[in-house]
Amino acid sequence: MTTAAQTTAPVQADPVQPMLQVISTPPAEVSKDSQLISWSRRSTEKNPVPAAQRFRGVIQPVSVLTLPDGSTTSKFSRLLQNTINDLADARFTAWVKDNMHAAEMPASFTSMDSILAFYSEEKQRQTIDGDKLAAWLKTSKTVAALPAATQKSWLEKLPKMAAPGFANIFTRDQAATIISRFDESECDAPEAAFIITRCNTIINKVSEVDAF
Repeated sequence: MTTAAQTTAPVQADPVQPMLQVISTPPAEVSKDSQLISWSRRSTEKNPVPAAQRFRGVIQPVSVLTLPDGSTTSKFSRLLQNTINDLADARFTAWVKDNMHAAEMPASFTSMDSILAFYSEEKQRQTIDGDKLAAWLKTSKTVAALPAATQKSWLEKLPKMAAPGFANIFTRDQAATIISRFDESECDAPEAAFIITRCNTIINKVSEVDAF
């Protein structure tokens, strides 16, 4: 009697996230198949900046942010493409401010999806402030269903999500818990969408740090 050998499926490791090298000096030339996404600041006599802190950039394939053929009329395609490229620089600039000494950056940070999400968040930020969040939370059925202690914490901390330093308010686990607590019927409300987007930003930011 023979016993069939048991086979065990190989354990697959988590895929390594592609990274882009962060450069600290402007390249002399960028090939036509590549795109430079960068941040820079001037050094003046009044406000001197060390040479090593004046420039940061990444180079990625130009195809990453190129609009698909036929996605818009030729009249507006160049304007839209320039807008996307400007958003990529703005997104990178926001990242650099918290990662000035980083040698690498996750390539996903300047993908088309990431750039569009950044644009959406910036538009929301321009229309929603802490006072609006506080007023909405006081009438929210999501908040009403929470324990008293959690209600107090949400009413105190969630309005601060409209501040520039929102990423330091909650941990990744706390941000994930906040998202899970939202009543599904309220998720389309601008204030709820704003909070959820910012919580996702915290989660993704921590994941990107872990990738290093």
